Formats: sequence, structure tokens, C-alpha cells
Amino acid sequence: MNLTLTRGADERGRPCFDVYRGATFRLDERGAATLLDDDYAPVDAIELYDDVLYPGVYRPSLLRRDRDLQPRRRGTDVVVQGIWRAAEGRPVREAICALECRGAASFTQAIHIFGDRWVERGRAGPRFSAPEPVTEVPIRYDRAYGGTDEAAAARRPDPLEEALRGLVDDATFLEFSTYSYPRNHAGRGYLVDREGLLGAPLPNLEWRGEELGVDDLIAPLDAWGRRPLPAAFDWYNHAWFPRVAFFDDPPPTAAMRAPSRELELGIVDPEIMVRAPLERPCDAFFQGAHPLLWRHRLRGDERIDVSGMSPDGRPTTALLPRLRPEIDVHIDGRPLGCRRALLDLVLLDTETATLTLLWRARFPIADAALALCPTLDAKLDARWIDCDH
Repeated sequence: MNLTLTRGADERGRPCFDVYRGATFRLDERGAATLLDDDYAPVDAIELYDDVLYPGVYRPSLLRRDRDLQPRRRGTDVVVQGIWRAAEGRPVREAICALECRGAASFTQAIHIFGDRWVERGRAGPRFSAPEPVTEVPIRYDRAYGGTDEAAAARRPDPLEEALRGLVDDATFLEFSTYSYPRNHAGRGYLVDREGLLGAPLPNLEWRGEELGVDDLIAPLDAWGRRPLPAAFDWYNHAWFPRVAFFDDPPPTAAMRAPSRELELGIVDPEIMVRAPLERPCDAFFQGAHPLLWRHRLRGDERIDVSGMSPDGRPTTALLPRLRPEIDVHIDGRPLGCRRALLDLVLLDTETATLTLLWRARFPIADAALALCPTLDAKLDARWIDCDH
């Protein structure tokens, strides 16, 4: 059993201890979870993908794994990684990949999958090409809406960026541009003027019901807040809005209004664009899932189904195991109590049929001396209980 204790502060700045407990489970064909690793060590470093095929010059990082030890999560991060595959390997031009969660927390997010497309010249003007046949598509952000309008960046270079060119290495300089989509530097389809329209690659992944049309492709830089959210179930990069807003200023919007979609979802403050970074609520920064996938607190008895994401193209089901840890803490011989942990992370890998769950229990520190003590003698214990308790 691996329990990890960290020292921090709660939402009001009061000192506390957080204790993390994780576990990995193997899923059978019906989705039943069998404990695979009861000695799970929380991940405390990020990992990036190294196999991204970029369509242009820019090379933005793509997050493969976020760190576990986040000091707060308003909801449970639900992250699904893997590849959508056509049934029986038969090529299709379009398909739907749906993530459904049922139980104490219930929600559905469906992705409309397209084969490769681009903008071409039609008789009446620009149009989308027919999707190419496809048998598999990774469900991650380099295939979603976003990216950089490289034609605009080449024609109208940002003077500040050009001044930085000689001060940083190429990898850093090519992470993103003024002309990159603030919600997803790594995607495709983001344009700010017509010069880059013809031949522009289009996203393979779009949220069902929010598909782009030709007239939706071009908008000014300060209209990015009205653009579609990128569609994927993978980890969401720290440098993308809204996560980035806690430590940096996002690109300006018209009249400096908060982006409408995040406001509708209730995940950003209405004054986020005008407050100083450290004065902004930081909930979104610590959430590693897509903004649509951390708005609920899962209890641990939910059923998750993902269509088409498995090595053979069949659905993957995960029946969360109805467990949560009850954690007991003693510091320097003093009991801090026994608390039932909350489920912070559900990570489903559909390629390996494995499920990783991470719980966190918070213990307030009433003793100021204990909060400041540089060394602690901590005794941690935990037992599994039914999530109904």
C-alpha cells in the first residue's frame, strides 16, 4: 500500500495535509475491474507524446501524462486515452465515438470522427473536401480543432515573437504563436484570415452537434473565445486556456470579455480576463482533463462506456469498483482523524484495458506549529470501504 502525504493549503488558504492513494485495475471484456497494483506510486512529473506528426512548422507539446499530486480538484478528472478503430477494420469516412458515464455522476460526450479533409475550391467558393476513408484515429488533440494559422504568422510576424527568436531554442520558439488557438496549440483548422483557407487541413475530431462549416473557419484573433472547444478525451495541456490563465495572460478577447463557452460551463470567473493571474481562481489549472470532463464529482460506482476505442474496435466498458479508501493519519504521535477520500482521477487506457483511480483525503491543520514544522513523523494507514459509506 502506497500513501503519499503532501502539505499545502485549502481553497481559503488555510494549512492542510493531503493524502493520496491510488490503484490500478485490469478490466475484463464486461468491464469488471480486478485490482492489478495495490502499491501504486502517484505520478509526480509530466510526460509528453513523442510521436506527433505535425502538419506545419510549429511543434507544440502534447501532454501524454499529467502529474497526480494536484493540491485541489473541484471535480473528478475523467481521462480516456487510446485509438478509435472502425468495426472489423472496414474503412469509413465518418463515425461517432461516444463517452458515456452512468451512475451518481451521469454525462455523455460524443465526438464526430472524420477521415482526413481539407478546404478545397468549389464552383461556388471554398468548400470542405469529402473525408478520406479511415480505419483508425487517435483520440487526442493533434487531431482536434486548433493549431496555428501559419500563413498569417508568416505574413504578419509578431514583433515580440521575432525579438524572442534569437533568445530561445527552436523547440521553445515553435511551441506556439500569437496565431495559435489558445485552447489547443496542437490541432488543425484554426484560421484568422482568408489567405490560409484553401488547402487548410481540417480536424478529424469535432464535438457532435458543434461541427464546423466553411463560414465558421475564419474569425479575428480576438474572437477566439467564440470558437469551438477542441474534441478529445486525453489530458489537457497546461499552456492552453483555461489552465494557462492561472500563471499567464491568455490572448485578449473582444472587449476583454471572458470566453463565453467556459462561462456557460461555470468553470471560469467572469473577470478572468482582467484580473491579475494570481488573483484568478485556480481551479481550472489543477484539472488535467478536458474542461467538459471534470465538471462532476464521481463517487466510484459509475459505469463508463466508450464506443470504438479498443484494439479491435469494440466498445470499452469500465465498471468502477465501488471502492474508496478511508485514511487515518497521525503526525508526531497526534491523531488528525480518519477521513474518507474523494475520487480525484479516473484514467482509462483503452489500448491496455487498464483503469487507474486516484483518491485524495484532506486533513486540516489546526496547530500552527505543526503547519510550519520542517520535518514530520507521519504514520499513515488506509483501508478499503464501499463507496456508499
